Amino acid sequence: MSTFHGLEIGKRSLFAQQAALSTTGHNIANSNTLGYTRQRVELEAARSIHYPGMNSDRSPQQMGTGVSPAQIVRIREDYLDLQFRNENTASGYWETMSDVYMKMEGILAEPSNTGLQAVMDQFWQGWQELAKDPNSSAARKVVEERGVTVADTFNHIAKSLTRLETDLENVMKTKVKEVNSLAEQISELNDQIGRLVPHGHIPNDLYDKRDLLIDQLSKLVDVEVKPASIPGIPPDKHGMITVSLGGQTLVDPSDNPKFNELVYSETSGFTLDGGIPALISGELMGIVEGKDAVNSTLKDINSLATGIANAVNTKIGNGPDFFSGGDAISIEVKRDSLDGINFDEGNPNLAQRIADLKFEDIDELGTTFDDDYRQIISGLGIRSQQASRMANNSDVLLNQIDLQRQSVSGVSLDEEMVNMIRYQQAYNAAARFVTTIDEVLDRVVNGMGRVGL
Repeated sequence: MSTFHGLEIGKRSLFAQQAALSTTGHNIANSNTLGYTRQRVELEAARSIHYPGMNSDRSPQQMGTGVSPAQIVRIREDYLDLQFRNENTASGYWETMSDVYMKMEGILAEPSNTGLQAVMDQFWQGWQELAKDPNSSAARKVVEERGVTVADTFNHIAKSLTRLETDLENVMKTKVKEVNSLAEQISELNDQIGRLVPHGHIPNDLYDKRDLLIDQLSKLVDVEVKPASIPGIPPDKHGMITVSLGGQTLVDPSDNPKFNELVYSETSGFTLDGGIPALISGELMGIVEGKDAVNSTLKDINSLATGIANAVNTKIGNGPDFFSGGDAISIEVKRDSLDGINFDEGNPNLAQRIADLKFEDIDELGTTFDDDYRQIISGLGIRSQQASRMANNSDVLLNQIDLQRQSVSGVSLDEEMVNMIRYQQAYNAAARFVTTIDEVLDRVVNGMGRVGL
């Protein structure tokens, strides 16, 4: 065996411990980097060499040649990634729904002294007071002003709900752009990874960036991630992935183009890769169903406004209509309309009959005005509570999964400090070993054959 064999072992040990120290430093430097996965150098014994056995000149033995850094790997669990993304999608959906319902509750403002329920009660009470003295101009003025308050409240609710629906539409378009931007970035990282992996490189930091983008995408839509299918190349030899959205391809490095844009329009909804993605969760689905909830509530409010206007005008009969307009956003009171009604001739109990509308079942609604509105409010409250509860539960689960994922993939500074000391000591020992071999060689080169000198 060559005397220089020891130097080679020492050199390899120095390089291996230096690689481990550098990786430890990289972990420490990125301990606060979003999406970073801690890395570890996997060391393995270098290939042994055959060497004649000490007990037999015909039986070669295996002589170790030191250590070799096999690869630098990310410490990550795919199962936890899958769990995190699934729960992240659910969290995005329920947070969006909860936010929409909270905004609708704020618009309706029930219960309160200024909510629609309160102003309707005051409106019917005004007619009740007018029934006591139908010819009182003051009582008529009170009815008129309370009618104006009812109409204004309907107008405000309808306009606010319409504005909320428009805002959700704009948010939808922004989120679609965000989906496409993330898909494009994932596709670009796919290309970079696909150029490096076939040459034996392991682009861990690029993997981290891509995984972070997928995490962000999973908040918006329910995605499915699989290794890309490249003819003739196994997945571990190219490192690229495909991303699907609702059964339609969003990113595929084997296609041309390599990513497809998600398209949204108010008329046709979502289209992707020539098909319609079956969205089931995520922020986008939350916005879709949130818009439907706003639209449904607006229809209910419109039906209530139309029912009140028609019922009051019908009771008045041949006299001038009290209300005009066909829905909540356009309903208004015709000023001084009560002046054209003679409550004595043919209508002695008109004011009382209008006041009694509060307790009558309305054919268009199938119940009374108050019960119909209470059903709207209670239904909204129940759905809002459910969405809020589900959002909280989903957030708790998401945090638990993220903690599990961080316990596996996150950087622990305490652990890295221990590793740093361990690799430093190994490096120092390897350096001392090289020094020892150097002294041996010095004795061989400069000390042998000098007997008597």
